[in-house]
Amino acid sequence: MSAENPNLFSRRLSAVRLAFGVATGRKNLSRADFAGLLGLETPAYTRYERGETEPAIKVLAAIRRLTGITLDYLVADEDTGVTPSDINIECTATFAERLCWVRKLADLNVTKAAKEMKVSRDTYQKWEAGREPMPDAKLAEFADRFKIAMTFLQQGLPKELPPDVLARLRRDHPTAWRRPDALDPVREPEEVAETASKP
Repeated sequence: MSAENPNLFSRRLSAVRLAFGVATGRKNLSRADFAGLLGLETPAYTRYERGETEPAIKVLAAIRRLTGITLDYLVADEDTGVTPSDINIECTATFAERLCWVRKLADLNVTKAAKEMKVSRDTYQKWEAGREPMPDAKLAEFADRFKIAMTFLQQGLPKELPPDVLARLRRDHPTAWRRPDALDPVREPEEVAETASKP
């Protein structure tokens, strides 16, 4: 945690709690409720958010598992990977499109991906074209083989994606992301500023 600003961690932890509350339909998620979700006593959690004590590694791991937040954001003072603004986003691409993206992340063509999955090229193409549903067993195998979260494949929820994968997908497919309560795709702050400055 930053020696220059010891309260940075506590402010970021508070931002994570509130963002997670919004993402899960609890707009003003209390410290007590968040502590309970983490398996902590409220006074202990409150001390972290007040900057009075620092959490143990296992507590940081629990926060990461629950919210998907990157520890780069929480403890390294770096706005990289999953930050609170990423907790409440979803991917608007279809299942077939997400399947294709993951294959391309692995640098495979359709033939090689079909071989990896032990199916015919035609069957694999049908999955990526959305003409045939992928069987559950094959979906689980795909997620395991390509190290991708099932929640992303099935629902387009990115919180369990590794930060570098999320960053690449957002960069490569910028219009495919939105907040569930918003109609417009998620835009980066620079884009918002540019739009606001135009007459």
